[in-house]
Amino acid sequence: MKTKIKIALVVTVICLFIMHHYEVALHAIGVNDKLDMNFGYTFSQMSDVFQILHRNDSRIYFAYITVDFIFIISYLFVQKYFLMYAIGENAINTKWKYLLYTVYFRAAFDVMEDLMFLYLFFYISKNMAWIVIVASFITKLKFIMLWTWMASLLLSIVLHIKYRGGTKIENSRFVLFFRNR
Repeated sequence: MKTKIKIALVVTVICLFIMHHYEVALHAIGVNDKLDMNFGYTFSQMSDVFQILHRNDSRIYFAYITVDFIFIISYLFVQKYFLMYAIGENAINTKWKYLLYTVYFRAAFDVMEDLMFLYLFFYISKNMAWIVIVASFITKLKFIMLWTWMASLLLSIVLHIKYRGGTKIENSRFVLFFRNR
């Protein structure tokens, strides 16, 4: 395993560990709803969470968001490496490389979500309900990209295993089908 992926994997695990402790701290001050881990949310849910954060120590939330940004970057490298490994070096120069976009889109949607949360944390009001709808939609897109990546990874692994012996994956009917389109 290359040094970069080892570092990214260690950073990702450390971030997950730290974020778990921040989640416990957020739960302790009354935040029971982690919006960025829900498949959609409403204005009232977001407003309730931010009211609790404004009444209590909001530094916990900012620390959590900071660690989340580091997690997004490190997890991007981990996802990319796993998918590239599953696809195979020879197939990466085919149309299979487009599966890597799921990794980039997931990271982009995650960053947009966090930036919108930060904006709404400072400026949330009743007339900004449309921004919460957009943020909720971006969160849904983030999850859809994550699920697409998981399906791509699983499909790539199955195809890699199936065509590993005797026939290389780049000559498989499945890859040739997509290469010729």
